[in-house]
Amino acid sequence: MRFVLLAAAVACASRGPSPTTAARDTLVVGKIHTLDPARPTAEAVLLRDGKIACVGSRDECSRAAASAKIVDLGEGSAVPGLTDAHGHILNYGLTLVNVTCVGLSREAECVERVVARARTTPKGQWIRGRGWDQNRWPGAKFPTEKLLSERVPDHPVVLRRVDGHAEWVNAKVLQISGITAATCDPPAAGSSATRTAVPAASWSTTPCRWSTRRSRRWTTRRSKGPFSPR
Repeated sequence: MRFVLLAAAVACASRGPSPTTAARDTLVVGKIHTLDPARPTAEAVLLRDGKIACVGSRDECSRAAASAKIVDLGEGSAVPGLTDAHGHILNYGLTLVNVTCVGLSREAECVERVVARARTTPKGQWIRGRGWDQNRWPGAKFPTEKLLSERVPDHPVVLRRVDGHAEWVNAKVLQISGITAATCDPPAAGSSATRTAVPAASWSTTPCRWSTRRSRRWTTRRSKGPFSPR
């Protein structure tokens, strides 16, 4: 980072851009966090072709690109782009043993993956999986339990979406969890998230109020049952 800022400082003192580069310049003005202990903040940063061309005062950066597009942050601030590299070791391990639906282009293809796993799994045992993405499917609609329940009726099945923020289950899971068409959404959960597990034709949209007792039961099921983090 210090090398980048040193190069940018030199650029500030150099001549301005050619007419061909001026149109691609952006001057960001505000509190700029440089991540350089020797100069932790600056007034402005000049961006050129996706790179930092100048860091310093507004006057310094303006001289390096008089016709740049100006982005005024006001009371806001900016930091250099941060690249986060991390891994979920447990989740990666689970993908090696659970059903994977990554890249599949139809709901039925995901179901057939589960059917294949069910053939080698004793009845009543849980089948888990991950990776489905309804945006890849014709119509881009969320799945219901119908096809999954028809093809895999004897195993509770939980398939987590590719981003990990939605789960697709079959009727066996709904039965075990006590979820019916009359069940209200749990607190802080959107109705669409819950309806993905129940056919729209049988889902009640009548508003109702969750009691503290019901909410506690839901939380217990989430922590001990099929909805526990995986």
